[in-house]
Amino acid sequence: MYVILLFIMSIYKDIFDSFGVVVKPREINNTELISIPFFLREEYNIKIALIFDVNFLFAEQKNESNYPAVNYLKHAEIFKGKLGFKTVFILKNIPAYRRKRLIEKKISFIVPDKQMFLPDLLINITNFGSPENINSLNLNKKLSPVAQCLVLYHLLKKSLEYKGLSEIAELLRYSEMSISRAVKELVNKNICSEIRNKNVEIYFNKAKKEIWDQSISVMTTPVLKAV
Repeated sequence: MYVILLFIMSIYKDIFDSFGVVVKPREINNTELISIPFFLREEYNIKIALIFDVNFLFAEQKNESNYPAVNYLKHAEIFKGKLGFKTVFILKNIPAYRRKRLIEKKISFIVPDKQMFLPDLLINITNFGSPENINSLNLNKKLSPVAQCLVLYHLLKKSLEYKGLSEIAELLRYSEMSISRAVKELVNKNICSEIRNKNVEIYFNKAKKEIWDQSISVMTTPVLKAV
């Protein structure tokens, strides 16, 4: 039996961290557990985790049964109806064609060392067992549009020095998750740094000219064509 706390925070910590996702697991209490039908308690080890202030139910399948996607969809609906939490299934050795069906149905799942599909967090990672694949998540040659927007906003409009992610998200009119990913990109490229206390804040601590010189090589132009 996996312990979900260790499962997420150790095996998948780097992957969740790379997306700026903070995971806070907790045990399911007796009242919550009793509300779940017996056959689902027998089928899954159940834990709760707080991700971006939203509770997710992690249902780890105890055996290697490969149900059709519609079965997992029904199980997720039952969990949602009983506890109000969206479900992430942790599955074992499920073949690729069945994983494809889960994706088509937008069912969140994790298959250890093979795939993590969390549509609510806009995450779909395949075959991430090797260090090369994990490292490649944040080593894109160019900045994403959101990261580029963040840098240009700081340089041209208003300083973002020591501002939190939620405040930056409000200023730039992006979701906090998008800003979190953008900050992770910039940190990986040493364009800015972050402070992780109660809230995540970013800081540059360098002249704007230095930030521009460091960023220009990984920026993309919005100009599609010159005529």
